[in-house]
Amino acid sequence: MGIQGYLAVTAAEFSKTNMVFFPAWMSCHFSPWGKGLTNLPDTLPSGSILILDDSNPPTNHDTDTIKHQLEEACFRLKPDCILLDFQHPNNPRAPEIIKAIISCLPCSVGVSQLYAPGLSCPVFLNCPAPSVSLETSIKAYHGRELWLELAPEQQKLTLTKDGCHITPELLSPRNEPCFYDRETASCYHWTLSETSAVFYVQRDLSCLQKLLTQAEKLGITRAVGLYQQLGADFYHKKAPTG
Repeated sequence: MGIQGYLAVTAAEFSKTNMVFFPAWMSCHFSPWGKGLTNLPDTLPSGSILILDDSNPPTNHDTDTIKHQLEEACFRLKPDCILLDFQHPNNPRAPEIIKAIISCLPCSVGVSQLYAPGLSCPVFLNCPAPSVSLETSIKAYHGRELWLELAPEQQKLTLTKDGCHITPELLSPRNEPCFYDRETASCYHWTLSETSAVFYVQRDLSCLQKLLTQAEKLGITRAVGLYQQLGADFYHKKAPTG
């Protein structure tokens, strides 16, 4: 079975967009005023993902309430799977809540790589930096089912006699020739001076299509990207094989 792609949408986007793709509902959070979750959807198309994030990190939230809400949501919505996209590291409540959710739900539950160690559930991997190959980034998770975030990223690598300094970079369109690196599925160009070599590395949508092809060959089962970044037809296009 090939990789399945999903587009993460907000509640507003979901209500306004003709959902001809598999959506990932990304508006579910820990309630800022109660002990459970807020903004669970009323309905989802078949084959959708339900994403719970920690944009409002869990504090005094009640684990049993959260379990009951998600069990009811699974029965009512029948999501393809649930993604716990927790990006706040070392939250003391998160491990307890994650283990409780995994143990009670009938569908597959993926967990962000920050909290995946010690668990047997699928791992949701951040999209590797454009200077890093996907194969390298997944080595630490050998034997686990892997889900992948897809996101266009850009970096500036400055090489001097003191070493390599890497920073995120917002790149504007340039006239310089751009070269494609097959191993990292990224494009790059460079500038030279007497004291440094500066490489500008990025993954645009075309590169992400090639990264998606790599992911499928490496056995990654699901890919999730933002609708705002990828566009509604991203997963409908045939991924290049080069």
